[in-house]
Parts: sequence; structure tokens; C-alpha cells
Amino acid sequence: MSEILTGFLEAALIEHIAGEDTRFEKMAMAASTVAEDLKAEPRKLIPAILAGINPDITAEDPAIVQAKLALVAEWKTMETIYTSPPINLYRAILLDACRQAAEEGNNAAILWLIAVDTFSLMRLGKEEAIIRSLLETFEKKAETLTVQSNDLPKHPREISIKLPEIGDFSIPSLPKTNRKSLRLKFGDAAGNSHVLSDGNNGNGGDPNPNWASNGNHLWAGHFAERMTNAISDELDSIKSEFITVGEEIITICEKSETNLITKLEKALNDQRLFIQRVAKNSIDEQKAEQTRLNVLWWSEALYSSPLRKSYREIEPYLAAAIMPTDLLKQIALPAPASVGYMLSETVCKLSDANFNKEELFKELLVKLRSLKNTLPTEIFEGLIQPASEGFLTLRDLVILALIEPTSDLETLSKRAGITSNFKISLPVLSRAIFRQEQAFLLAEEA
Repeated sequence: MSEILTGFLEAALIEHIAGEDTRFEKMAMAASTVAEDLKAEPRKLIPAILAGINPDITAEDPAIVQAKLALVAEWKTMETIYTSPPINLYRAILLDACRQAAEEGNNAAILWLIAVDTFSLMRLGKEEAIIRSLLETFEKKAETLTVQSNDLPKHPREISIKLPEIGDFSIPSLPKTNRKSLRLKFGDAAGNSHVLSDGNNGNGGDPNPNWASNGNHLWAGHFAERMTNAISDELDSIKSEFITVGEEIITICEKSETNLITKLEKALNDQRLFIQRVAKNSIDEQKAEQTRLNVLWWSEALYSSPLRKSYREIEPYLAAAIMPTDLLKQIALPAPASVGYMLSETVCKLSDANFNKEELFKELLVKLRSLKNTLPTEIFEGLIQPASEGFLTLRDLVILALIEPTSDLETLSKRAGITSNFKISLPVLSRAIFRQEQAFLLAEEA
């Protein structure tokens, strides 16, 4: 059972469910359907989580519409139960779908990066604790993607295979020669009456009709024929037994070989996986080290490669807006959370830019718009354009202020849930842009 759906239900944010387990099950199934869609198209994670954390989201928002369609597919009569759109129900479905989608790839990072700075702008009620806990889960998962694991053994494991002992198998034995039977046949070859070692007379059933002592020339032929048959029969019997025993030994050897090959393949596969993990660990360490070096160099140099000038030579408002995209070009994604804080500290090196100096956000947008002509047009190339409908982020508003001179900033701010008295500092704004731009890049990559 989903913690999100249950939490919204217990907080009385969802109506007409009490005592109706089948309705709850339909909600859960709708959330799973949306989750599969989000996994298939990670770009949809952004509008989904933004709609989910926004209590003022409208019924026309694309993500809300998606949640509604998924629920109606499971619950045909849903719209007859709710006389007005159950926005909180749709939000719960979206949030639970995001929770499920966060289990794959960089999805947790995308969700946290896009939502963390927007969450503080929301006017949440009973659902605040539920959503905060969900975002903390995303944050932990996101950070594990960037922090190097130390659980690998330091040295390669040796391949140790115990070969089977001879005593481990039951080797079949050859039967002994039947001396009594062979003695009878040899006696028959010699004559038609002979005495056994036990003193009894006997024959094998085909005695030589002649005696050698009589000088009968026929004796030798009968003797040769009977001795040949006796010896041949015995040799054929031994040969047959050898073949049978040999086949049994071959079967035993094949089983032993199969067992040995299986153990060897497993040992080699374990060794291969170990080497792959060590190699990946080494690559990750190199990337992490390179990220630290690049971020440190960038922070100390205060140099914008695209603009080919120092950030100190640019208006602080513009510098704070373009520094996040410059920094993202220096590092691998997703970046550790500390990189975003390094960015905000670097912004503080600019004149009139510090955490304590907050300004009205709408005035910041106006100033950015007035300064945009000082930037080369190519600086905006490659940026992922904000959505034409639905909820907007701080990053979206900054981009629109710079690339759309005729857009109504007041209307755009309402789409982002930002009030006219909202204030923010340049370091915090720059960090928010960095996180949200990173989320868009990760979603686009996926």
C-alpha cells in the first residue's frame, strides 16, 4: 500500500474513499500506470512532481490531466462520485507515481533537483510533512548516485576450485575370470573325459572325441578348435566388460568435467564482475576527483568560457544567471549536492551579491530583461525551452525573461506560483537555476 496515498487519505485530503478498499486499489493501479509512463519518458517527471507538490495546481495542468485519465481508466464511474475535480487525489497519484519511478536510473536526482527549490515556494497544508519526507527520500537516493561506494574489496579475490578426488566417485570394477568354466572348456579341448581340481570328472559340454595319447591325427584339429573358442569367448567377454566399464567411467568423467566447468565458469564470472566493479569504482573516483578540481578551478578563476571574461566584469544579475550553465559544462552529471553550494558561495564573491541581500523576484526579472542585450545571442543556444503550458520553475522564468522580451512577467510568475512579494538572493537563485537546469539535462539525457 502506498505511503503517499495512505498519507493523503489519513490527512483527509481525499474524499469518498473511507471504507472503500476497491476504490483505493483503483487509485494505486492508476499510480502504477502513470509510474510506468514516467519511467519510459523521464522528461515527464518534471511536470509530474511540480504538479504533485503544488496545492494550487489547476485541473487543466497536463500532469493533472494525465493522472485523471489513468484513474478514469481504472474507475469508470469516478466522475459521478466527485462533482468537482479531486485535485488532491490527482496530486497523490502523481506523487506516488514519482515515488515508484524514482527507483530507476537518475530519476530520483531529477525529481529532487527540480522540486527542492520549488517546494519552499508552495503554500502547503496537511500534506507538507508527507511531501517533505518524499523529497528527502529522493535526496538520499540522488546523493548515492554521486558519492563513491567504499564497499568493494581492496584486492582481487583468488580463484579457488577444489578438483574432485577419485574417492568421490564409485569406479566400477571388472569381474574376475571364471576359472572353473574356463577349466572345463580347456579340459574338453584336451579330451572327452577329464578330472577337475576337486577330483570330480566333468566336461564343458563339447568334449574332444579324441585322445592325444591314441595318436589320432584328428585330435589336434578338435583341440585347436575348442581351445580357440574357449579363449575367444573369454576374451570377448572381457572386451564386453571393458566396454561397459569404460562407458561408465566416461559418464563419470563427463559429469566431473561438467561440474568442474560449471565451477570454473562461476569463479571466472565472479572475477569478471569483481574487475568490472573495481574498474567502475576507479572511473567514478576519477570523475569525482575531476569534478572537484574543475569546480575549484572554476570558482577561483571566476572566468566565463562562453563570454571569455571574468564574472566580475558582468552585471551581478546576469552573472548569477549564467554561472550555473557555465559550471554544468565543467562537471559530470548528476553532481553532488555540495557543488550547488559551491556555486552559491562563488556567487557571493561578486559585488553586491550575498545571502543577506534579498530582492523582489519580479524586480530581478525586470533587471535581467533590461540587461539581456549585453549578452551574445549564442549564449542562449542549446537551452531547453520552458514548457508552453503547465507549471514553471525559477529557472524557466529566468530563461523566459532573457529570451522573450514581450512575455508578461506577471502572468509567468503566476504559472510558477510566485507571489508579488517573494524575495530571493542572487546566490540562492543561482543555486536553484543550477539544480533545475541539471534536472532538465538529466531528463533529456534519459
